[in-house]
Amino acid sequence: MKQFVISIFITLISFACKQTSKTNKDSYTITGKLTGTNVGEPIMLQKLLMGAKADTSLVAADGSFTFTGTVAEPTAIAIFTKEAMEEQSIIPLTLFVEGGKTTISGDKLTMTMAKVTGGKTNDDLQQFQKIMQVYYKKMKPLGDSMKVLYDNKNKGDILPLQAKYLQYERQQKTEIMQLAKANPKSYASAFFAYQFNSYASDLEAVQKAYNNLDGNIQESFFGKKLKEIADALKINGIGGKAPEFTLSTPDNIPVTLASFKGKYVLIDFWASWCGPCRQENPNVVKAFNQFRNKNFTILGVSLDEDKAAWQQAIMKDNLTWQHVSDLKGWNSQVAALYGVKAIPANFLLDTNGKIIAKDLRGEDLVKKLSEVLK
Repeated sequence: MKQFVISIFITLISFACKQTSKTNKDSYTITGKLTGTNVGEPIMLQKLLMGAKADTSLVAADGSFTFTGTVAEPTAIAIFTKEAMEEQSIIPLTLFVEGGKTTISGDKLTMTMAKVTGGKTNDDLQQFQKIMQVYYKKMKPLGDSMKVLYDNKNKGDILPLQAKYLQYERQQKTEIMQLAKANPKSYASAFFAYQFNSYASDLEAVQKAYNNLDGNIQESFFGKKLKEIADALKINGIGGKAPEFTLSTPDNIPVTLASFKGKYVLIDFWASWCGPCRQENPNVVKAFNQFRNKNFTILGVSLDEDKAAWQQAIMKDNLTWQHVSDLKGWNSQVAALYGVKAIPANFLLDTNGKIIAKDLRGEDLVKKLSEVLK
């Protein structure tokens, strides 16, 4: 759950879309106490919406902090301390703020376990968090073990752990989506439906998740974001033609996607700085070595900005296929063209450049290639 919470926190504060104009806004007050804080210590509140600046409240003499403001609808926020920004072991507290009073009590070192009182949406949120916490306890040890193995270059031993981790991910998503379907009028349902489909490749599943929401919730911030995913998949989804592009290799040689016509090709979006990408690379290497002589290749598209780091990662991870990048990071036009909002991400194309699968990870990549490259 740690990786999930941190990733959505980073992703959502980077949004720069336009907000729908609403005239009716409700006033809210949030008061809280976190043991372990000191007088004058800053506590931050970040609305997980518009890339707005974080609001700050200083801890008072009695140990309390207070936030006030207005919202047009129940709004997801994160409460965090300076330590939570600096140490990944401390997870920000995610909750919903809506009109009225909300209280928070807990410990600053275990903020995600704080007690939140106030608001119907927070009651709904707790149901989802119970599922998240169950799988966090299962997935965290696997994630920690994979990191140790990766750091010690025991990449072969990572694969069975990764397979188990991905199995838990799928089970967690199934339970979350079932709960969202059972609560179609909850803003929390839209929030989690978006989170668990933010890098989805299955248009039917995303459309179903959106259709399961009540009409008013479909018009909420996260309801609209979910619809945006569905709309993007209609353009770059399975069965569509892969958009053409040209990028340069580390040696500044331009490469066109069209030059791969006649081959099955996996367009692999990654970056040297992306931990999950680097952990996934052993699986990609395995697939490449197994099928490279069966009219299959890989085109790595990096979202790096540092050319030296990009080249070093290619060599260190033994990525022996062709690599290209514009070295613009998340400003990559090709990433935008393919609707890539999280990495690792990949697109499997047939010999005519049609997308036949997306976001194949772990053994799913080998399984799919075995089906099409008989």
